[in-house]
Parts: sequence; C-alpha cells; structure tokens
Amino acid sequence: MLIRPAIRALLLYLVAQTAVVALIFLFVSSFFTAWDGAVVSVRQPRTPDPAVYKVLIMNTDGTSLERTWSAAIVTPLALPVDSLALAPSTFPEDAAKTRKARFQMNFLLQIPGAEGADPTWTSFPTMSPQALGIALLAWLVGLGLRNMLYAGSPIALERSKVFLPKAQSASGSVAGGSGGRTRGRKQPPPGRKRRGPRR
Repeated sequence: MLIRPAIRALLLYLVAQTAVVALIFLFVSSFFTAWDGAVVSVRQPRTPDPAVYKVLIMNTDGTSLERTWSAAIVTPLALPVDSLALAPSTFPEDAAKTRKARFQMNFLLQIPGAEGADPTWTSFPTMSPQALGIALLAWLVGLGLRNMLYAGSPIALERSKVFLPKAQSASGSVAGGSGGRTRGRKQPPPGRKRRGPRR
C-alpha cells in the first residue's frame, strides 16, 4: 500500500515526537533520579487541604532534593513545615527513611507503624496524574506547532490545495479558441456577382 509523502512525513514526526514526550514523562516521574536518605520537611502548602505536597529529602551524603508527593503519602509522616526548604546541618536519624534506585518508577518509604510497632517499608509509584498531564500537554503543543509551521493552522495536518484561476487573455480580447472572432482591420466586403452583358 502506497503512503502519500505528506502522510509519511506526519507519521515520522509523530514517532519522533512521541519519543521526546516519553522522555519528558520519565524525567518528570523521577525515572533518572536516585536518592537514599530521609524525608526531613514539607513546604507550606498554598491551600488548606492540598492534593500534593512538596517534600524535602536529605541524602546520607548531605545532598538534598525536593519531590512532589500526594497528600495520602505525606500526611501520616507528620513532617515539620519549612517554607524555605532548608536541609538540616546533620542527618536526622529519627526521620522517615526513603530510597529510590535509578531507572525505576517506584520508591520505598518507611511508614511509621502504630504505637510500639516497627515502621514498615512501603513502595509507591513515582508517576502521577501531573506527570501524565505534562506529557499530554507537551504532545499537543508539539503537534500544534508542527501543524502551524507545515500547514499554517494548528488543526490542519496537510497543506490546503490552492487552485489558481485560468489564464486570462489581454483586455479587449476573448481568450483562446478558433471559434472566437478577432478584432482587427475590417475585411473587404465580398465582391458582387457580375451580371452578364446586356443584350
């Protein structure tokens, strides 16, 4: 089956764009990030009951990073609020431990147990609805920009065909055809029949 050049170019672009969007999704989902430390604080939320929190993780080597976790994960930890997200000077041994390996889509977190019970390690996914939304938005924006550059409209996939008008003749004359009469100097009238000699 033959594929038109315009459709082939569109399919190649969509394959390349999907690969780029997949990398964006993996980056937002912390696929390339690793940590091994403890959750030390949470930023002050902007709303009273937020769906997500931004937590500060301090690694055992003293480095720190922030990650966005859902409220269902953060609430049981009872973390202190720190609007500046400053890491403590020493590693807090009593904080909830967490770790994540590079190139994985989940992380481990120590959830405190009931009174007298030992904390348990629980696995949580790193991908979130926010990451899916960012990836989808990037895909739509990329497709819209491609259509604008290629077809002149964000919703047009191909260039619209332009039909040029037929060639017009010079002013005062009728275009083409042997049936048309040309204007020029007047032709002499047809000759009269000569009558025979009078008898």
